[in-house]
Amino acid sequence: MCLTESTVVSSGWHTLSREDMTMPDIQTLSILGIIYYVSAIMTHILVLRRVIPYTSVNGGRSQSFEDQAKLSRSNIVIALFGIILMTLVGLIPAMTAHWSGIIIFGILSLFWLMGFVMQLLGTRLEKTVMSVIVLFGLYVHVSLLIQTVGNVF
Repeated sequence: MCLTESTVVSSGWHTLSREDMTMPDIQTLSILGIIYYVSAIMTHILVLRRVIPYTSVNGGRSQSFEDQAKLSRSNIVIALFGIILMTLVGLIPAMTAHWSGIIIFGILSLFWLMGFVMQLLGTRLEKTVMSVIVLFGLYVHVSLLIQTVGNVF
């Protein structure tokens, strides 16, 4: 954020106008979203390759490696759909100018918010590493939601 002539200065505090607060553009958010989903896929690949113990993910609730492997495979498929969505958003920014974008990004933002809370309640790995990754994804999706709401209304 930069201060402009429209900035009000009183008692040493700076009040920024709405124009001073910038958000990444749709293409940048699309790339950040792809990075988020790729990091999610990489995490599940590390679980499947047994680099990350299966007891360190899913809140440690998986009873066996096979149970966690099923979850990891399905999460990889879900993340691939996320990559497709982010690619489409980057290629067709007009997708963020339609009411359906509000519904899509609103639902995804709620899911990633719940996911963030679940990470904070999970294992040590989830609290320290995965929560940061999910928070990054939450930022991307909420930013896309804000952009979409601004484009529609």
